[in-house]
Amino acid sequence: MVAKATTILLALTLGSLGTGCLFVTGLVNVQGAVWLYVALPAGAICMGLFLISLMLEKETGFDQEQHALLAAAESAAATDSSAPSKAWCTSKRAREEPLASVTAS
Repeated sequence: MVAKATTILLALTLGSLGTGCLFVTGLVNVQGAVWLYVALPAGAICMGLFLISLMLEKETGFDQEQHALLAAAESAAATDSSAPSKAWCTSKRAREEPLASVTAS
């Protein structure tokens, strides 16, 4: 979905900037239709939106990865629901024991 929106913004940018340049340089005479000169600023705005969406495209991948990890952790906790998980409240001695064995060798 995001890639499609980015592609559409790129197409709008190139089209608007191209036609705007044609109108501003005088290659296409639009003396009677002054409202067509809005094509160049519209192209600049679309370019800014394109660059923003291009940067945010990578952020959504990171967000989806975080949601997948959270879902995996919740499903693991749900399968272990018979025994309450209290890994965060283990005794201080149990947490320090592996460190003592590493430093002793």
